[in-house]
Parts: sequence; C-alpha cells; structure tokens
Amino acid sequence: MAFFSKEKRFQLAIHSLEDGYFRNKFENDIKNFSGNSGIGVISDTEAQPIVVIQGKKGVFLDDSIVRGTQLKDNVHDLHEAGIKEVNMRIACPPLTYPCEFLNFSRSRSSLELATHKAVRELENKEGVDMKEYSDCNSEKYRAMVEKIREHLDLTSLSFQKLDDLVEAIGLSKEKLCTHCFDNSSYFD
Repeated sequence: MAFFSKEKRFQLAIHSLEDGYFRNKFENDIKNFSGNSGIGVISDTEAQPIVVIQGKKGVFLDDSIVRGTQLKDNVHDLHEAGIKEVNMRIACPPLTYPCEFLNFSRSRSSLELATHKAVRELENKEGVDMKEYSDCNSEKYRAMVEKIREHLDLTSLSFQKLDDLVEAIGLSKEKLCTHCFDNSSYFD
C-alpha cells in the first residue's frame, strides 16, 4: 500500500516507489494530490501513528481486488482514524472471470468476486455475460468500477488496463494467460 505524506516520521515506514513502473502508469492521478510529497509502500508489519493520516489524502496501491472484504475493512479503519480521502490504484485489471488454474480468484464462488457483486447490483440478476464489463473502454466497465468504488467506500478507484499490464510484463499477450481479466487463454 502507498501513502502520501509530508510528515518526516512517516518516511521511516515506507519503501520508495519513486522510479517504479506502477507509479509512472498513474503519474497523472498522482499529480492531482496537491499538498502531498512522495509516494511509497507502507509495510504491513509496521504500526503507523494515527496523526500521520488524520485529515490527509491517501493513495493506496494493491495488486488486485478479489472479493474486496479485507480492503473494505481496511478502508473503514482508515476512515475511523480520520483520513480525508482513500484513493485506490490496482496493479491489474478487474478480475471478471474466476481463475481455472489458481486458487487466488476462484473464491468460494465466482459470484463472490467484487466484479460479479457489482454487476449483480447493476443488472439485478446473476449469470451476466462479463465481456462488456471486461472492456475498459465500455460504459458497463465504468459502471462496474464505480459500483465497486461505492461498495468499498473509496474516494476514487482505478485499475491497470490489460494492455498496460501486458506491456509491463514484457511478453506478448499470446505468451500470457489473461483468462481472469478477459476470458481468453492461450493455454487451452
């Protein structure tokens, strides 16, 4: 997770992401947080003084949102501690399809995925074709992301685009399994 702050005490608890690829992808978003200096990763094991976040704008980075349960609890705690804004940037696209190979997105059911919960609310039904919701240029995608943002009580939420993720990995899409993001796999 990352957090912007000018407080010197906070610098001891973060790991720099100044030159990271992820930071570059969200550089325009980061510039919108005026009055803050720096970006870094908060260690999961180091307790942070409450005074550091009271009244501040936070930008947090995570690898993915599967169900969103833990993230929702963390956001609630941040609000309770007095944070002004919780802005979330996710390093991969939304997980719109359950992974058939790994356990991390299989969940107990695909209906528990944050994306499916959001779509179920938007469509008022289950078993919706997720193709349009997987297209980052579609209105349905934007509505789904907004619903996830609302559910998690975030100020803003952005996901990495699949093309950008593929570029960051440095291999052609044909050499990657992207099933969780767009229901395609070259390993069938």
